[in-house]
Amino acid sequence: MGRKARIKPGRILRPLIFCGLLCVLVILAARILERKDGPVRTVPFMKEKAGIDVLFLGTSHVMDGIYPLELWDEYGITSYNLASIQSNTAESYWIYKEALRYQKPKVVVLDASRSRMRLKTSSDFVKAQLAFDAYPLSETKIAAARDLLDDESLPLMLESGKVTEADADTRRISSFLFNLLLYHSRWKELTLNDFLPKYDTLKGSLYAMNVAVPKKYEQIPESRVYGTGIAGYEYIRKLAADCRENGITLILTYLPFPANEAQQKEANTAALVAEEEGIPFINFLRMDVVNYDTDCHDRMSHLNVSGAKKVTSYLGKYLADNCGLSDHRGDPAYGSWETDYEAYRAYEEEALCANTNLHQYLMLLSAEPYDIRIEADPAVLSERRISALYDNISSGIELSEGDPGTVRIEVRRPGDGSVVDDVTFTYSMEEHKSIEAVRTKGDDAHD
Repeated sequence: MGRKARIKPGRILRPLIFCGLLCVLVILAARILERKDGPVRTVPFMKEKAGIDVLFLGTSHVMDGIYPLELWDEYGITSYNLASIQSNTAESYWIYKEALRYQKPKVVVLDASRSRMRLKTSSDFVKAQLAFDAYPLSETKIAAARDLLDDESLPLMLESGKVTEADADTRRISSFLFNLLLYHSRWKELTLNDFLPKYDTLKGSLYAMNVAVPKKYEQIPESRVYGTGIAGYEYIRKLAADCRENGITLILTYLPFPANEAQQKEANTAALVAEEEGIPFINFLRMDVVNYDTDCHDRMSHLNVSGAKKVTSYLGKYLADNCGLSDHRGDPAYGSWETDYEAYRAYEEEALCANTNLHQYLMLLSAEPYDIRIEADPAVLSERRISALYDNISSGIELSEGDPGTVRIEVRRPGDGSVVDDVTFTYSMEEHKSIEAVRTKGDDAHD
């Protein structure tokens, strides 16, 4: 009888070990080579251990316009901002589906900006790619890829030139699911941040510090609307159905900015869809929550810190009054949120104390509980934009006359009276801008 051949264990183990190491190297290469814009905001959400009460979805309007850590400080509500740049409503829907794999929010707030768009994603598809890069391969991500890339509006957008051939070439399920296929040539662009990325500490929001002169606009009648059969509005309906199935309250918003006619029609149409679906709708375009003269980061669309805090405060009160959310402040299970808020306040003070622009500086003071003393040239303080920003400050201010062309501002913490900052701005009335900022250190300011 012949002897049976014996297979040595090493012959099986070595290929398995090699394949395992190869998979690890491929995954590692993909993580290093991918662009970090999306993952640095998404990864902290995926790792969030405390329960998230509210999930915010939408475009960069939401990224700039809603601050989860302010919601925590005022109302003890835990939330996360998963909005993304130029996120059409279909994309927001699938971000919501991915988010449910990590959290079970009680409330979802969707902003209706870009809901009039016929494409399921931005015409710059890389922006959609960034929003999903951090999520690992799963049935949900495969379903998202199949749906978002099966877009009957794409040929028409290509024909009209609203989508380029280069963009259409990036719309591949393979690279959406395995982004190494898209980013493999990025090795020439790598920086230290690609190897040691700095992850978001603001719960997905962006701290926009510019102060812009808003564009002029005229409000149109609420009767001016689009047809409600557009893909974007269909995905609002899909989200509403899914939220009902999961016992989640859905709220629709349209955040404030100097909206043009098309954008106002978009908001009016979202109101119709919200009414059809029985969804609460908050249209900030028809409210006086913000002041565009002080609260715009750019002249056309985004809010700065002052505007974002006003919107966040309004939404926080609405959520607390209408959604039955618990106040988690003081609960040991949410101690990480107290820590994160303290880090956020330190970040805010650091941003204030590094700022050398008088417009931005006054804007940053607008919503903080500081004791403020100002010595100012009356001519500077009466300049239209400076005057509006001064009036926007909610804290009590001690005001006295200062040297010509200057504004000196001393900022102290209430209670202990410690100095946060003491800075003197030299301001050009002709150029309408700061030309110098000089800081004084120590607690002897104004003595």
